[in-house]
Amino acid sequence: PTELINRLRAEYAGLQLLNSDDKIYTISFDAGFVNLSHFYHQFKKCYGVSPAAYRNPSFTALCLF
Repeated sequence: PTELINRLRAEYAGLQLLNSDDKIYTISFDAGFVNLSHFYHQFKKCYGVSPAAYRNPSFTALCLF
């Protein structure tokens, strides 16, 4: 159950990274992560890249094709 919750939180954060200009730490806390390091670890586990790389427009364009 914990893995599912962390995945859902990471997916929510991924949407926020693509659709807002909020700071990464703000998005991590809004997604329910209280520890930024834990957020980075769980996000990378889910998406294979860091939140900053995921937000990068050139990376996002590569993922769409």
